[in-house]
Amino acid sequence: MINEGTTIRLCEWSTSDAIDLTLDQRRNITEAVTVWKEANDLPDLPLWFSGPEGKTLNAKQYVGVIELPNIVIEIYPKLDKRLIEEERVRDEEIAGSVMSDLLWILDVSGHLGISEIDVAGLKETPSNFYDVFALLMAKHLLAELNLGIPHKYVSVSDDIRMVRGKIFILDQITRNLNRSDVISCEWDEFSSDIPLNQLLKCSCSFLQSRVSDSGVAKVLIDCISQYDSICDVSPQSALNGVMGHRWDRTSERFRPAFDLAKRLLQGIGHSLSSADASTFVFLLDMNKVFEDYVKALLEAYFKVGIETQKHVGWLFPELDKGKVQQRADYLWCSKDDVFWVGDAKYKHLSKNQKNPLMFKQIPEEENDSSSPAGKILNPSDIRQLTVYAELIQKKIMAVNSPNILLLYPFVGDGDLNSDTTVSWNGSTFTLCPVSMHRYANLKDALPSNMIRD
Repeated sequence: MINEGTTIRLCEWSTSDAIDLTLDQRRNITEAVTVWKEANDLPDLPLWFSGPEGKTLNAKQYVGVIELPNIVIEIYPKLDKRLIEEERVRDEEIAGSVMSDLLWILDVSGHLGISEIDVAGLKETPSNFYDVFALLMAKHLLAELNLGIPHKYVSVSDDIRMVRGKIFILDQITRNLNRSDVISCEWDEFSSDIPLNQLLKCSCSFLQSRVSDSGVAKVLIDCISQYDSICDVSPQSALNGVMGHRWDRTSERFRPAFDLAKRLLQGIGHSLSSADASTFVFLLDMNKVFEDYVKALLEAYFKVGIETQKHVGWLFPELDKGKVQQRADYLWCSKDDVFWVGDAKYKHLSKNQKNPLMFKQIPEEENDSSSPAGKILNPSDIRQLTVYAELIQKKIMAVNSPNILLLYPFVGDGDLNSDTTVSWNGSTFTLCPVSMHRYANLKDALPSNMIRD
């Protein structure tokens, strides 16, 4: 199903007029996202309609695509809101840049289970969400297929002329009683036509009809060509076939591509009597994506392991019940034995600013309208981080309070610089802009002045 009808583009945490959609179309969209919400065990809908007549489309923190007959809804990162408002994402070069950055972030973070596919060296240019999904899966899949297609022994039964394997005595003396020319047998055959390969081929075929870049399409075709001997099955049959799938050492290398392919096919709404898809929903929680991305950058920058969602203490430690647990997004000890506590805030803190957020206001003669951090930061965020630092200091019995790092996305044109001050509890409090663009070295996506020798 390729849509040539209405395309609605909006950003996460924004709204869009949907006056051109009929009541039935709005109901179908709501039904599709409701099924996706329940399948992913979410408390709220990722997309919904509001307003007196239900013609205002609202998005939460999810980015991706929702496809129905003659309708495509594309939800972009909120950092690209300006491009949406100016309708610049219609420009293939602009759209390619946005999708390329998203591909980079997803690859680096390993958020979808796919990583280390050398996206920096890709000649293909993703220009829509399908291109991104296809490159994430197919590049990894093709590399593994070039090492060999997985095979497995499968049981085969048939009426044949010569004995093979074991004879089905009951079938032979009943169904074949008056036939001496055939024997009912069952045997094991080493085959590549197994559910794992059927699922991967099905997902490649699904994406092939939706990608827009010729280079991306070629990668998918190369994958499909290696599955030439694999039966074509419907998405629902492919999913049913891998229920209870067991991994072994020969097939384990396909697990990342399998996981993404399965998620893609699970987003398809089917008519069980037909192989055609009627809807497709695939959304990414950008809060979680950003957290995973920042973790990868911190590990590359500090060259140490980073603990995530680390328990740092209780607010009411004396209570048996009703204790309030405190968990830090990131906790690590640098090579100079200094403890750091980090928090990822997926907020556009430097919105409409050329330069990153700073504690001191930039002099007016520099022609920058930047506001000081004290007017932008949420006081509760600051309190939360300083409490983490206090609890950690108490727990490790340290003399000095741990350093605090507040990390936020930055898409401005200015230099990527951090800014530091001292918080009320004595912690060094650093504002750290995180670049959302591609770099040859991961650590370059963080400010070089974050650690001073």
